[in-house]
Formats: sequence, C-alpha cells, structure tokens
Amino acid sequence: MSKQFDKHEHLKHIPPGTRFDDTEPRSGLILIGAIITIVSIIVTIGGVYSYYSWYREKVLFERQLSPNSVELSTIRSQEDQLLNSYAFVEKSKDIVRLPVTRAIDLVVAESAEGKEKYPVAAKVIPPPKADDVPAVQGAVSSTPVPAAMPVVTKPKETH
Repeated sequence: MSKQFDKHEHLKHIPPGTRFDDTEPRSGLILIGAIITIVSIIVTIGGVYSYYSWYREKVLFERQLSPNSVELSTIRSQEDQLLNSYAFVEKSKDIVRLPVTRAIDLVVAESAEGKEKYPVAAKVIPPPKADDVPAVQGAVSSTPVPAAMPVVTKPKETH
C-alpha cells in the first residue's frame, strides 16, 4: 500500500490506484465570482428602483398635476357663478341667493350688533313624577332624583 492509504485509515475500503484531487480550490476565482454576483445584484436592484421611481412620478404627474379636464373646469365655473351671484331661489316667497362674501358680511354685522340669528327661549322640562318612574326591584336609593337639564328648542319659522 501507498503512504496515502496508510495515513488515512478510514479510506481503506477505496480500491488501490484510485486518484484524488488534492489541489486547493481556486479561492481567487471564487472571490471574483462572489464579487461579480453581489455587484450585479446591487445594480439590478438599483435599476429596478430607478425605473419604479420614474414610472411612479410619471403616473402621479398624469393623475394629479396634469391640467384639469374640460368637464371639471365647467363644473367649477358653474359652482363659482352660483357662489358669487345674486338670484331668486323662489320668487313667490321672496327667497334670494346672496354671494357668499355678502352673506358673511351680513352675519358679521348682525353679530356685532348683538342680534340673534335664531332667537330661542330656554324651556325647562319638569322632573318626572314618582308615578312615571318605573320601580327597579331590589334597588333602594336614598338620594333624590336630580332635575332634568333645560332643553333649548327652536321655534317654528314663518315666511
């Protein structure tokens, strides 16, 4: 037997004359391959991210920053005309529409004068009578029932 088999007792079952590759792996080539792989992964990720960012900006511009449609411009001009013009809502009842700025000025003037827009009177609801309150079985209370909170009601408007 050769010295190789004598050194390695655990390899005695291998037939004599079998050759082994006892050279070291080429670590330089492995390192270069690993570096090339890592760099290509980083470049791929960067390229995909750049494309995503470009496409996202393009879609945002098209959806949000592009000029308004003709229909939307028409609707907005009609709304502006309604908000900033005088008109009769119901001529028979003398109900008119005022421009928003004029309506705000009128409300501020009335508020400064101390006028109430909708005068209301406080109405106190009387506390419930003993007959109206259902008795709870087993409940004994020595504290009196508190009076109800006042309720503010709006009077009917007459035109």
